[in-house]
Amino acid sequence: MNKSLKKRVDCAEQALRHLSELKPLLTANKQQELSVYLARLADLRDMISDDTYGANNHLYRNKAESIRRNVLQHFSYPGIGKSVR
Repeated sequence: MNKSLKKRVDCAEQALRHLSELKPLLTANKQQELSVYLARLADLRDMISDDTYGANNHLYRNKAESIRRNVLQHFSYPGIGKSVR
């Protein structure tokens, strides 16, 4: 695995880890909502790790940005303040 690919996979894994740590702190409804983004991020991580040559990096970057925007929109503190246990 080249360094660039390893960095992209590590970044996706770190995002998954952070969101997974957030999940138990949320109410059941917000946990289900977060599970959708966790699944999307896991799929993205798998796609990145399977693409050894980086042929679709632009696609992965766009998907990652979309996931990031949605997570920030729905799970920033002002949005989840009442959903934290």
